[in-house]
Amino acid sequence: MRVALTVALGLVVMAAPAWANSASADAGGELAARWCAACHVVSPSGAGGNAGPSFGSIAKDRRAADIRAALTKPHAKPMTGFKLKRHEVDDVTAYIESLETRR
Repeated sequence: MRVALTVALGLVVMAAPAWANSASADAGGELAARWCAACHVVSPSGAGGNAGPSFGSIAKDRRAADIRAALTKPHAKPMTGFKLKRHEVDDVTAYIESLETRR
């Protein structure tokens, strides 16, 4: 019994980081609406700015690694000094990728 509990606890501990670090497209959509919509069309309905590419076109044309790279550094003058945390980059990336599946 003690061995089974130890093994079960070990599995939970090993899986916990995956739960804690899973990207949330919903949270990414909220971040995009707050921070990105001034320049980008961020929603499937077409809401948002028009200075940068739409998130729908980004989803269609770019790989997740490219999206992450663009979000980890300022990629336009309005983004100077703007820095997303790692989980926020993952969330916004998940949101952008979700737009491709909505088409």
